[in-house]
Amino acid sequence: MADNGKRIYVAGDQQGHPLRKEIMEFLRSKGTICVELGVFEDDDQAYNLIERELFEKVNEEPDSLGLLVFGKHEVAATGEGEESKK
Repeated sequence: MADNGKRIYVAGDQQGHPLRKEIMEFLRSKGTICVELGVFEDDDQAYNLIERELFEKVNEEPDSLGLLVFGKHEVAATGEGEESKK
């Protein structure tokens, strides 16, 4: 497969790894260079570090892109945005 010169840095949490793998396989089949940065273990501290690493890689390489894929997403129900019922 020909190298199209595009580089994508991919990162996220451990639960997002299977989806990251699928995305990277697809992109590589199109000639995109994919660099997996992790995270490969469930570590909340690592998430903050990996996001920063991804940002720094993309910032150092202006023609590159970054993709964060998270499989774990917790949302707290606050009731905000709901219409009040009177």
